Parts: sequence; C-alpha cells; structure tokens
Amino acid sequence: MKTIKLISGMLIVAAFLAVGSFQGNAFGKTKPASKTERVNLVVSGMYCPYCSQALKTKLSSLKGVENVSANYKTGCASFECPYLSKLNKAQINNAVKSAGFTLKEVKYVEKPAQKTAKVKTSSW
Repeated sequence: MKTIKLISGMLIVAAFLAVGSFQGNAFGKTKPASKTERVNLVVSGMYCPYCSQALKTKLSSLKGVENVSANYKTGCASFECPYLSKLNKAQINNAVKSAGFTLKEVKYVEKPAQKTAKVKTSSW
C-alpha cells in the first residue's frame, strides 16, 4: 500500500513539473524580467507648468526613457530606463540644458524584484 502511494505521489509531482515546463514554453521562449532603474533629478530654473512640460518632452526624447514626470514646484523630475542602459549623465545633462534648465543632482535607484533598492547619487 505504501509503495502505491509513493508511486502515485511521484507521478503527480512529475505531472506538475511537466505541465509547468510546458506552460512556460507554450508560446515560445519566455523573456526574462528586465530590471529598470528610476532616475531622479533635481533641476533649477523651472517656474511654471510649461517649464515642466518642456523638460518632460526633452527627457522623453532620450532612448529608452519611460514614465517621465517633472514638477516645477519642487524642482524635481524623474523617469525610468533599463538598468545599465547606455544613457549616461552627460546625455541627461544635455537634455536638461537644451530644455533651458540647470541639472543640480542625479540619483539612480535600481528597481529589483526584491523590496530593497540600491541608490547612487551624483551632484553637479
């Protein structure tokens, strides 16, 4: 009797493993979850909603940049981009300058799957 229960239990586990591996590949290869990072900026020279919009437009034009926000009241802007993207501080600074503002600080915040986050800060 114990042997039958053991064999049936092993068959059930094998069935779950087979179904799980089939579902993962049922529609082709699954893409691994990519990490993104949030880039927070401190910008001076924004005085009105049009300033915020101009900065958002310039930052949105950078390759890979998504979810751009800018607030003229706080002097802050932020966006998300792929982690370890080829976007560097010089490109961010050029975008901010071309919008007519001055970049004061850049903070890179990695957004991993876990709850913890790593923060790198750079002042201009």
